[in-house]
Amino acid sequence: QGTRELVGKVAEALASLPPVTVYEPEYVPKPPVVDTSEPLDIQRLDDGHTWLIQGPWLQRLMANVNFDDYESRMWFDKTLRESGLYQQLEERGIEDGDTVSLDGYEFEYQY
Repeated sequence: QGTRELVGKVAEALASLPPVTVYEPEYVPKPPVVDTSEPLDIQRLDDGHTWLIQGPWLQRLMANVNFDDYESRMWFDKTLRESGLYQQLEERGIEDGDTVSLDGYEFEYQY
């Protein structure tokens, strides 16, 4: 009992609300495919805690990354992981807190 009145009250309340604005999602282009098969030059600097990494595909990758955008950074990290770079660094002895320098961009390595 009383459901008809309740539905009527809800309908009245909804009718008094301002119209809902519907936003279309922005088009987000897919990131480009980067061929990571070329070898990278990986050097451990004299301080023992900084790793300098260079290579042509890495430069192409870096040119397509917006480091202010979370999704772009996640794509960057995924590409590095899938390329085997992190595995190579671990095999060479990188430790948590070491600095990784990629074409002028530096970040702290965390396992």
